[in-house]
Amino acid sequence: MPQVDHLGAGSLDEPPHDVDGGIKPIEQTTGGNNADLVLGDVGRGGDEGHEAKVPTGSGCEEVNVLEAYLQAMLRANILALFTVLAICSQAQTWCPPGAEWLFNFYSQQATGVRRAWYSGDTLVGGLPCQRIDQTIIAYEPIPPFGSAFIQQDQPIITHGQGDLLRIWDQANNVFDTLAWFSAVPGDRWNVPHYEFSGACYFEVLDTGTRVVAGIPLRFLVVEEPIVMGFVDTLFERIGFERFYVRPIETMLIDLTTTGLVCYRDDVLGQVDGGWPWHPCDFSLSLEEESAQRAQPFPNPGSDHFTISLAPGVHTIALFDATGREVLRRPINSERTAVDCSALEPGLFAYRLLDRSGTTVDSGKWIKE
Repeated sequence: MPQVDHLGAGSLDEPPHDVDGGIKPIEQTTGGNNADLVLGDVGRGGDEGHEAKVPTGSGCEEVNVLEAYLQAMLRANILALFTVLAICSQAQTWCPPGAEWLFNFYSQQATGVRRAWYSGDTLVGGLPCQRIDQTIIAYEPIPPFGSAFIQQDQPIITHGQGDLLRIWDQANNVFDTLAWFSAVPGDRWNVPHYEFSGACYFEVLDTGTRVVAGIPLRFLVVEEPIVMGFVDTLFERIGFERFYVRPIETMLIDLTTTGLVCYRDDVLGQVDGGWPWHPCDFSLSLEEESAQRAQPFPNPGSDHFTISLAPGVHTIALFDATGREVLRRPINSERTAVDCSALEPGLFAYRLLDRSGTTVDSGKWIKE
């Protein structure tokens, strides 16, 4: 994921939605009625409002009028084509073909990943919407009572209108603002699905554009200062780096989803996130994932844990809850004890690196 620059402040504007997250109608301006444009073009050279008719007379006059009529029809078709292309281009700012996300997931039972993917279009209240299906694969049990599990969640429904991206709130039967890409520093909107309207919001700190795989993507640097205190980056197509596609899932005490592992679509390809606690693999099932993991034992542990690896030279790195690296050491045997006596109790993320420094495995370990 590309790093973001902080560009400075701008003027304040109110978002085009209600304070409680509902929608105000947004007027759409167009170039007028296509049929009127055709008649106006055809009528040029005569009186205003004169309808084009094939006159009787010389063949040249008939040909000239017919040629003008065909040119006008061609202009109308070109205008319609550009309108369709503009709409299609706008739609690609979110949920392009092949869009898929992988986020870190953890609960009191197990840790793993939450996979979300664009599965098709649907209608809600007559509005064209995108359906995003999601599945939790929790494959690292947390002793003593934890167990691995897989869970299919309810789909996420989103709707884009211009620079506004909205998410469907089934409980309140309304679309809430998810992203507002024309916002400027100082603008804010409520965190969607949050129970107390106005008590939790995203505020724009900065804006900019980054080129990813040759495609310029707008981004917003936003802060949620009330509940989590996170500063996050929100990209077109990709979404948040730290908050989940449905941000309220990041704010839960249990069954929490946070930190983008990776994103992909048919145009961008794969984009790695800034929180690779787990490998970026969209295809593995629960059984395959569990079988291929390098499991630290015991977990939770105290002053050390043992980890079993495939033959080869590896390095293990541990990170605390703030993302700070607190331990790094080489591993040259297939079964190695890692001394953690100098670390304070808490939750740690680990990464296993190969000889080239590439992350080959990752996960979490708890020190009691």
